[in-house]
Amino acid sequence: MLVIDHRDSFTWNLVDQLRRIDQRVRVVEAAELVWDDALLNPGEVLVLSPGPGCPADYPATLAAYRAARETHPILGVCLGFQTILAAEGGRIQKQDAVLHGVQTEACYERASRTYAGWDGSLQVGRYHSLCLAPESLPEGFTVTARDQSTQVILSVEHRELPIYGLQYHPDSFLTPRGDELLKHIFTHCLGL
Repeated sequence: MLVIDHRDSFTWNLVDQLRRIDQRVRVVEAAELVWDDALLNPGEVLVLSPGPGCPADYPATLAAYRAARETHPILGVCLGFQTILAAEGGRIQKQDAVLHGVQTEACYERASRTYAGWDGSLQVGRYHSLCLAPESLPEGFTVTARDQSTQVILSVEHRELPIYGLQYHPDSFLTPRGDELLKHIFTHCLGL
């Protein structure tokens, strides 16, 4: 898999977590990214990391997403989640409260691919001040989890393409089932 690093302290936690699933993880810094279709190998997954700022701050990542969306599986985490949705026409806005290192309960869709076969509660670690404006959910995407209290969208999946987004951090200790979730997404949803 290829991880685009947005210079976030969590990126390397995520990379370590991904390497426990598949040792073949390459990392490229967003600031040095010059997109070329040859950058992704056939069958490779594109992972968009967390990071500071907003999707518009990373035009090369937006271009990479647009170039890969029809041909490669994609997973976006936090900023990566927002980047996917912004590239598809969603509106990213400030949420009512900044959450940095806060654990919340997610209500998830058991019928979704992301959480198929899951039961029990899902506590997630959140580190973000931005969120998707709910009325701007792009066509083709389904909401798969929301914050139980505020209804902020916490995860999405594309109905036809292997594209998944998590607003929360599966790599955080505040997401106790994070390893299990990532392994599920990569094995059952992305076919690795």
